Amino acid sequence: MPKIGIIAAMRREVAPLVKLWRSGVLESRGRSFQAFENDRALVVCSGIGALAAGRAAEAVAKLGVEVLVSAGFAGALLPGMRLGGPLTPESVVDAETGARFSALFGGGTLVSATRVVREDEKARLAHQYDAQAVDMEAATVASVAERHGCGFLAVKAISDSLEFPMPPVEAFIDEEGQMREGAFAAHVALRPHLWWSVLRLARNNRRASQTVCGVLDAILQIDDLRSVRGRMKTRVKFF
Repeated sequence: MPKIGIIAAMRREVAPLVKLWRSGVLESRGRSFQAFENDRALVVCSGIGALAAGRAAEAVAKLGVEVLVSAGFAGALLPGMRLGGPLTPESVVDAETGARFSALFGGGTLVSATRVVREDEKARLAHQYDAQAVDMEAATVASVAERHGCGFLAVKAISDSLEFPMPPVEAFIDEEGQMREGAFAAHVALRPHLWWSVLRLARNNRRASQTVCGVLDAILQIDDLRSVRGRMKTRVKFF
């Protein structure tokens, strides 16, 4: 069994990393998750949101991995953050409960929200939690890691800037955390005012995916992630 379990909401977030890995399905409590594996790590695509991420993380943790990693995209909470730039936070905060979790190494703070955050909410989150970016899954994965005695890491990349007008993706996420791509595309096709933001987001996502996978690949070269807490802490940057 690989020592590292990586939870990503969507396959596109980790596609460059796993393109040559063994693929399969992880079954747990009547649910199926797309999975990819090599000798070092198991990547599971959970679906979007805390509930989906928690289900996948629990399934992976029970397999006996030593480290759980939440990997994927995040939104910038500060001006000037580079699109596609990496964020490996030292701490992750659950915006719903205020719970704070520490990573094995990193720099800065990521806050996990329960839904897609609007532009006008980002400043509040940045101020309230002294955070640089926001996602939807990392805090839940961190909570699962804590319960199971696993190490925890978050590997994110910035896919939308502070001022980016996010298209209405949340309305097209189903109960399992899956994006209804066809329905979303049909919605956008009839609304030309959304075309620019959707195309821009797709481009940003491709860039962010390359970053996430590059950082993950580097982390997978480390023999013992638990041993590098002090050594890596000051070397990981989030801008």
